[in-house]
Amino acid sequence: MNAKIINMLKMIGFIALVSLCISFSFKALVYKDTGGGGGFDRLENLPENSVDVIFFGNSHCHCTVDQGFLWDNYGMAGFTFTAGSQPIDSTASFVEYAVSIQNPKVIVVEISGIFADELDSDYVDIYRNLVGMDYSLDYVDRALTMAKSIGNTFECKFELLTKYPLVHNRYRELGREDYVLDIPYMMGYKGSMETVPYERPSVEEWTSSDPISEDVLSQVEKIVDIAKENNVELVFFAAPLVINQHKQERYNAFEKYADSNSLLFVNFNNLYDELALDFATDFRDPDHLNNRGAVKVTSVLAEKIKSKYKIPDRRGDKKYILWDMNSRYLQDKSIRNNLSPEVDFNTYMNAVNLISDRYVSIIRLSGNYMAIPENYSNGLEDCGITREDFSEGGCIIVENGKVSKQLTGEYSYCISTPKEEIHIDSKRNRFLIDGVNYELPDNSIGVIIYDFELGYLVDVVSVDIYQDGTIVKHPSIDL
Repeated sequence: MNAKIINMLKMIGFIALVSLCISFSFKALVYKDTGGGGGFDRLENLPENSVDVIFFGNSHCHCTVDQGFLWDNYGMAGFTFTAGSQPIDSTASFVEYAVSIQNPKVIVVEISGIFADELDSDYVDIYRNLVGMDYSLDYVDRALTMAKSIGNTFECKFELLTKYPLVHNRYRELGREDYVLDIPYMMGYKGSMETVPYERPSVEEWTSSDPISEDVLSQVEKIVDIAKENNVELVFFAAPLVINQHKQERYNAFEKYADSNSLLFVNFNNLYDELALDFATDFRDPDHLNNRGAVKVTSVLAEKIKSKYKIPDRRGDKKYILWDMNSRYLQDKSIRNNLSPEVDFNTYMNAVNLISDRYVSIIRLSGNYMAIPENYSNGLEDCGITREDFSEGGCIIVENGKVSKQLTGEYSYCISTPKEEIHIDSKRNRFLIDGVNYELPDNSIGVIIYDFELGYLVDVVSVDIYQDGTIVKHPSIDL
């Protein structure tokens, strides 16, 4: 073979290898946290053309649309592709990117981005809204546009176009989640049970309109054009909040714009009664709903979408296993919240028994745990642990309400998990769970509740026999 051809092939191979290394490096180094929503990695991880409805916007969207409820009750294959505090031009960019890699039937845009009077970006916007995006002509255009907001210098343009200066300092902080997609089945809603009461706003009194700036409106029109070009149905909505007069009047202006352009817009701040929204129980903060409020809005929004557009029920389709997993994940979060530590041990274990077919429970009996047996043995009996098992002590593994294994005397035992392992050792009074150490009191009963199907710890608690018997939760768990 001609030497020139050989050298050329070597050069091409070298360039391809360098490109792969750079691509892998960027994939690890890029910031994964977009401040909420499903994010770039999870969107790109979904099966091709699997998402029927994609939701866009900022935290008003990803704190409002409960994807688990959509799946469980409607079989709707939805995904929330958002970023915290996202400006409307970044929302337009997210819409353009998402429809280029999926083929949704409907896109739904939460419209609180119109509260801004001008388009303006900062480095937080860049980390959340830009660098996670794959290179493309749209990326270059978006990078140059965002550069104008933060100086428009050559250095700024170089940073945004190459990405590397923005992420190169992350080497020391890289963790497992930078190489392995964390919660790959999460569809963009985590939810919250936090509750803060507020007074209901007087929206009925605010009927005037506050004009939307031309720059902001141009981005709305860009979203409309993207939907038309891709033959995708488009819905705009405004999430309910403890709204003030200025914001409601801005929504009034958008409602007039939507009506004049035959666009579907639902302002949920006009539907407090239809939603049965309770301002004493349904909010986590003035701008965001909790789980109770989110379910109410998601239900009405889903009904409006289903009544107007033909959205298939995907439940039972093996292609949609990630949606099944997301539903279980959200249920786990709710269950963990309901396993309140503010009860006595027997009540807690009774609640564990009600979900015994879902999880594996591990109970460790340490030190003088039998000092006051009547306070604790009843709760363990609820979970299938007999008085004899309790007296024998050690570590007891319970599956489906029955003891599957009991370790006594000196033991060192490992249980493989989808992540790592659970290690229990008679010589150390602790649980070692997926690399995290949970120390237990010397004279105590410790309890693990683990979801082996999804591969994470749901709850770990302990009760110190010689204290007041109060259950102690370990706060490091974050589902």
